[in-house]
Amino acid sequence: MSRRPTVTLVAAAAALVCACAQPSDEGPDAPAVADAPLSWRVGRPPRAPTPALTARTSRGDLAVTAARLALDPADLLRGVLHVTTSRPARVEAWLEDLDDGVLTAVPVASEARTEHAAWVLGLRGSARFRVVVRAEAGGRVAKGATAVVTTPPPPYWSARLVETVPRAGGPSQALTMMQIYGLSGEGPPTYVVVVDDRGRIVWRWAPEPLPLTHVEWRSDGTLLALDAEVLRVLDPLGDELLAVPRQAMRDADYLHHAVTTLPDGGLMILATELRTIGGYPATTPGGSTQDVVGDRLLELTPDGEVRAQHLLLDLLDPHRVTPLFTVDFFDPVYPGRRTRDWSHATSLAYDARSDALVASLRHQHQVVAVSRATGELAWVLGEGGDVPLEPGGSWFYAAHGVRVGPDDHVTVFDNGVGRPAPGAPWSRAVEYALDRDGAGEVVGARQVWQWRGATPFFSPIFGSVERLPGGLVLVNDGGHGSGLGGWARVVEVTHDEAATVVHELTTASSPPVWSYRAQRIPSLYPPEPVPVPPWAP
Repeated sequence: MSRRPTVTLVAAAAALVCACAQPSDEGPDAPAVADAPLSWRVGRPPRAPTPALTARTSRGDLAVTAARLALDPADLLRGVLHVTTSRPARVEAWLEDLDDGVLTAVPVASEARTEHAAWVLGLRGSARFRVVVRAEAGGRVAKGATAVVTTPPPPYWSARLVETVPRAGGPSQALTMMQIYGLSGEGPPTYVVVVDDRGRIVWRWAPEPLPLTHVEWRSDGTLLALDAEVLRVLDPLGDELLAVPRQAMRDADYLHHAVTTLPDGGLMILATELRTIGGYPATTPGGSTQDVVGDRLLELTPDGEVRAQHLLLDLLDPHRVTPLFTVDFFDPVYPGRRTRDWSHATSLAYDARSDALVASLRHQHQVVAVSRATGELAWVLGEGGDVPLEPGGSWFYAAHGVRVGPDDHVTVFDNGVGRPAPGAPWSRAVEYALDRDGAGEVVGARQVWQWRGATPFFSPIFGSVERLPGGLVLVNDGGHGSGLGGWARVVEVTHDEAATVVHELTTASSPPVWSYRAQRIPSLYPPEPVPVPPWAP
């Protein structure tokens, strides 16, 4: 049996720059040197900032004697800052984008020392940067700056995004992670990017050897990365912190589509199983006995050990099928078998009120919740489920990107494949409020919000929805078109009845890409600075 399918979600789709800074002293009468003024728009500015860097130092006073930014030859969107001070001092640093006039904080270890090193993330191609540093010791303050570094252009195969609806008031400091599927055959078939508010790539990771099926940026600054064979936990530099092979997960046949973190630090992941099941109508293509692929919900400890397994073929009726049942997505996983894609789970979430594992089932047109305490179904939303929908709303079809908020609201990207409503198929972002009884059981649902766009659109695959602080919603409708005509879009809309678009990024026509999901991240940096290894440039 093959364990590495030939297709996954989609068909397989440098130099070091160094410079020294002038030492500086922040005496009250220190003259300013001729230099570009600093604009402290982001991060905490140095105390008593002067309009420009100062350049006077006195013998025995604190001074920044050297500062340089060296690009990483393996990834020119990042570099290493080296700072030397005349005596042990604490150092703060800011990356200055000389083209945009914006500074962002660079975390530096807080210990007082004379030699400092820190990773600098968030560079972008074809731009000019320098790092401004501030040292403090014994009540004395010194400043310095690296020489200007010009980054090379991004690889020709990198996704390009266009800001088709600019944000009112100008760009913000928003960072959005996107999981990209290349469609041109150039470059890696899947990769991950973080883009700024203008759609410019400021972080990129292309894994090897297998295409990614899911990536999630966690609150602790680490990444969950899933392919068909291995679940990995990575730091923002792409260094592996944990690897759990498929064989360690009760020999799951295939790892696919989603992994997420539980409140206790454990992990929830999707895997498959194959069963031969009879009793289907004789009119079913292939006859009354079918090779059915069902989803497993695996719950892992933080170290990757399986602590629970829930088999959806045991919890739901395997004979409930939709026209999507005959999709042959998993045939490459099970060579020689004509598989039936019964559930095709696409995303995972956690319901804190029910203490339940939640999965969206594309081919069942349902979102199901499985109780961690009992292993039984807690609730089922969607067509044929056990939760009634109040009049005025409508269910989702072939959905992706389920989330359950602390307010008991469920959001999904409703792709619309198989929707019975008349007219052309259409997609949307939609939100439901769960209604519970006195015992906390879900007894009903209400549609409370949706966004269908000013012009109806149809994105049959991929998609995600994320409510943001401040009353906005991030929507990724990432599967428009096909082949060399494929494209994706990330929009922010207001979370109100009008659902107005306030910002929109659309991938350019070349190179063609899709986006599996998008996620807003607070920073490229984890809470604690990532140590700089001895080999760093």
